[in-house]
Amino acid sequence: MSLADSEPVSAPARPLGPVFGARPVAAPAAAARLKPRHFGLWIGFLILVLLPTALSGGYLALIAADQYDATVSFAVRSEKPASASTLLGGIAPLSGTSDTDAAMVAAYLQSPALVDELDRRLDLRAIFARRSRADPVFGFDSRGSREDLATYWAWMVSVSYDSGTGLIDFQARAFTAQDAQRIAQEAFDAAARMINRLSAIAQNDTTRAAREEVRLADDRLTRSRAALQAFRTRTGFVEPGLDVTSQSGLIGALQQQLASGIVTLGLLQRTTQPDDPRIAEATRRLQVIRDEIAAQRRVAARGASGQDGYARLMAEYDRLMTEQSFAEKTYLAAQSALDAAEAAARSQSYYLAAYQTPMLAQTAEYPRRLLLTGLVALFGFLIWSVLALIYYSLRDRR
Repeated sequence: MSLADSEPVSAPARPLGPVFGARPVAAPAAAARLKPRHFGLWIGFLILVLLPTALSGGYLALIAADQYDATVSFAVRSEKPASASTLLGGIAPLSGTSDTDAAMVAAYLQSPALVDELDRRLDLRAIFARRSRADPVFGFDSRGSREDLATYWAWMVSVSYDSGTGLIDFQARAFTAQDAQRIAQEAFDAAARMINRLSAIAQNDTTRAAREEVRLADDRLTRSRAALQAFRTRTGFVEPGLDVTSQSGLIGALQQQLASGIVTLGLLQRTTQPDDPRIAEATRRLQVIRDEIAAQRRVAARGASGQDGYARLMAEYDRLMTEQSFAEKTYLAAQSALDAAEAAARSQSYYLAAYQTPMLAQTAEYPRRLLLTGLVALFGFLIWSVLALIYYSLRDRR
């Protein structure tokens, strides 16, 4: 048998190993199957997203009562009349108000004090509780306390205050258009009464101190005039200055006559005989003049020793006149201050200027059904997503 006729000899089989530079091929993935955690995610999505969205949407569409709104927009203004100086200068002050006043009115519109006042005037409990049985979510329980009513009021009204312009927008909602309009109008009227009360208090505070100063100045002037009148009654002098002047003039005239008589007597004594009757007459005349001068000096010294009587009276009179003059000037200054304070108080006249009055709504815009339903769905989805992420992050750490 030849070599060519023989069967070919096959090489020994070798195991197939990895080719140099090639990676082993992974086995194909098995078919995906639902696991319990997947069912848990779907159940959570149903409970946290779909069910709340369906319940809220159904409640808003079928049960929630329509709410009407009314809006009033206004600003706090103060009229300050121009004074004489500003009118002469050709510059008139502009009317306006401070940010504090407008912010105070905006805060008052949300205060429990306003809620109590409107409850007495409009019976807010009855207005807000009309749909409480049919709509327990958006309605108000009439058995609620004052605090509950104030909280519900803050939810049913909206106050917008622009600090830059001082404009205030007040929006009130109710279950009927008429009630919403009445609430907005009454709230505006209550705010106007409040700002008027504050204006009156400011006026009284401005003028009270000035009136007290006028009263004190008037009392002082009255006392000074009474003291001067008592002095005149006690001394008998209406104007001591005039009496002193006349008394001094009389004494001066007598002294001139005395000097002239002395000269005449001297001439007679030198030119005539000692027994001349003219010398005796001149001597008697000089004695009379001396007695009169002494009498007038005693009158001038009445009430004191020496020549201090008129000086003392004049000092006391000058003191009383100075006090009366000062009291009169003080009274005039206080009266001027009172006039200025009253003028300033009259200028502090605040009022609410409404540029948009509350209108009667024709369409119920609240509650915002689509918006609320969308928010419920959004927040439910966010909660579900956060919980799912937390679950998978904890699972991956195992």
